[in-house]
Amino acid sequence: QWEFLVRSSRDAFLAALYEFQPKAVVGESSFIRASLEDAKHMGVADELPKDIVLLTAGTPLDLELLPIAQEVLNAEVHDLYGCQEFGWLCMDGVPVRDDIELVKLPDNGGQDMYELVVGGLPMGDSFPVSESGHVCNRNGKVITYRRERTYPEYEVIVKATTLTSAVTLGRVARSILRIKGRVVKISPDVVTGAEHTVLELTPDYITAGKQQGIVIEGPEKTRFFDDLVQAQLDYQQKAKADPTWTKRN
Repeated sequence: QWEFLVRSSRDAFLAALYEFQPKAVVGESSFIRASLEDAKHMGVADELPKDIVLLTAGTPLDLELLPIAQEVLNAEVHDLYGCQEFGWLCMDGVPVRDDIELVKLPDNGGQDMYELVVGGLPMGDSFPVSESGHVCNRNGKVITYRRERTYPEYEVIVKATTLTSAVTLGRVARSILRIKGRVVKISPDVVTGAEHTVLELTPDYITAGKQQGIVIEGPEKTRFFDDLVQAQLDYQQKAKADPTWTKRN
């Protein structure tokens, strides 16, 4: 059973905690941390539920949440990383999809950083990878709360596709740019009707000559890209008389 806040305010959140006594909360970590600090200052912390699960998402994990969540709620905190275009990708530094690839970036001032690539499409986010683990799970190696934007970003070149039509592939590339904001280009000598997808991640002109391209081969590691290809095929096969596409006054 789900409940949502009536207002996006800290007092509404604390009132909901008291009224509904939830087992789990999904929210933004700094908002939750500030709310629990308010509860302490107002002397109502003892009225809040205990032993709950906090699933933090939306922004990088606020590390100051961890001690106060333990003190006030005796809470188990988890750090979800993802975005609205790609969905959930990591929990506590552990990838939750099998088509995620970590691509090491060129020298970044002494700090090794890795681009997160989902099903052949670069996210535009880079992270350190640490053997000591994520603060919420020592088995999680991707330190998602230390995210940096990748600069410059990769472009994706399609070298081979399971599609038999390069025209349809061009539509897929344009859809990905509109929906995901990722630049996908088609190689002039692209192989159509291939057994699996082959993508090459290439640095843009700013880093040309400084880093080699990275080849990602399907089907497992290009699953996300292939899902978008299938979505394009499904769209083309639906007649425009379908009620979905009918405009009404």
